[in-house]
Amino acid sequence: MNVFHADALHRLFEPFYRVPGSREGNANGSGLGLAIAQRVATLHGGTIAARNREEGGLEVDIGLPAFPQPPQRAEGLSNRLVWTLLRG
Repeated sequence: MNVFHADALHRLFEPFYRVPGSREGNANGSGLGLAIAQRVATLHGGTIAARNREEGGLEVDIGLPAFPQPPQRAEGLSNRLVWTLLRG
């Protein structure tokens, strides 16, 4: 059963952070997925949190407002560019 310590849970949202031991075996990835998800949630006025599941593993909750506002301005990017990137 995988259990993440409190410090590791907080750090999961840091770009390129990978839990110690995750590079062993068949684990793939660069450690960017949750960092990107946090940025998107924050830009839309939402929240994201990770916690251990009792039966093992990780649970990530994302909360977004029902009536979102246009994304906040990201550092170094115009609002138009950020909106275009997030809309696809």
